[in-house]
Amino acid sequence: MLRILLSCAIGLGLLLSGTARADEVTVKIANIQEFEKAIAAHKGKVVVVDVWGLFCAPCKAKFPSVVKMYKDYAKEGLVVISLSLDEPDQEKEVLAFLKKNDADFPNFILKDTEENKDAWDKRFPFMSPPVMHIFGRDGKLVKSLERQKEIDMIEQMVKEQLKK
Repeated sequence: MLRILLSCAIGLGLLLSGTARADEVTVKIANIQEFEKAIAAHKGKVVVVDVWGLFCAPCKAKFPSVVKMYKDYAKEGLVVISLSLDEPDQEKEVLAFLKKNDADFPNFILKDTEENKDAWDKRFPFMSPPVMHIFGRDGKLVKSLERQKEIDMIEQMVKEQLKK
């Protein structure tokens, strides 16, 4: 009984502190329409979409800073959504990386179909990751940054959007 009460108290403490447990981190395989709905669901907040992949060393190196930025500014209205460009059959590896980095925000793997590729290229044209898309509180795309590794510049743009 004491063990159960202690577990509940620890869980409540984590919930109140905003600290997520690694088992709360999830990833969803989605098409472009589902992904766009996820972005639209956060209208009224500043949304940063981090496009990355396990194959991208700069992406993986930057990811902990993205998580930190989220944790630092979430209470002010920042939402981070990660989009892995890895194959859906790499879901377990992607999830392990996300859990290791405590990425307790929405995480997606884009289904790789011709339909998705064409729709994605029209909506978010870019060459290669890392890519970050910043959306204002109005839900409109403010800026896309390709191969931007410096989180300081991104964080400054986020701060400016949070003030609006």
